[in-house]
Amino acid sequence: WEPNEPPKLTNHIDRVDAWEGTYFEVKIPSDTFYDKEDTTTDKLQLTLKLKEQQMIEENSWVQFNSTSQLMYGMPDRSHVGKHEYFMYATDKGELFAVDAFEIHVHKRPHGDKSPVKFKARLEGDHSAVANDIHKKIMLVKKLALAFGDRNSSTITVQDIAKGSIVVECSNNTLPL
Repeated sequence: WEPNEPPKLTNHIDRVDAWEGTYFEVKIPSDTFYDKEDTTTDKLQLTLKLKEQQMIEENSWVQFNSTSQLMYGMPDRSHVGKHEYFMYATDKGELFAVDAFEIHVHKRPHGDKSPVKFKARLEGDHSAVANDIHKKIMLVKKLALAFGDRNSSTITVQDIAKGSIVVECSNNTLPL
């Protein structure tokens, strides 16, 4: 019998770049952590936290699905800047390793300029979408599909206003 050893950080997440109004996702690579007993990252329990082991709020602009080990989010103008997060990898013996990393949220590259702006008025409660990150992301995914694009990061939401739900967005794949 050998004692359980804690997982080790083998490849830092380091830095994630995101843009205001644009959906992003990052799959945590299977070689981020390694555990002698449980092996690769996908066999460990991952948890995304803020400093001092604070859990991410349910409606935070950044989310983490521990089952698929996918970090995703949609920052808005108020999130521009650097944000520090901690990824905890816990093995079956409840020992853990931590990787500290930053998410850099950038302003839109051309400010509010875009080759085309789309505006849509949708039925529904404005605040139910504007204040719910999961509904915002679902809206962006549906908009991307409506434009024939499976990549949701091609859509940048510039505003969600009142008047039922008024969405103003642009398609990042069109040249300026």
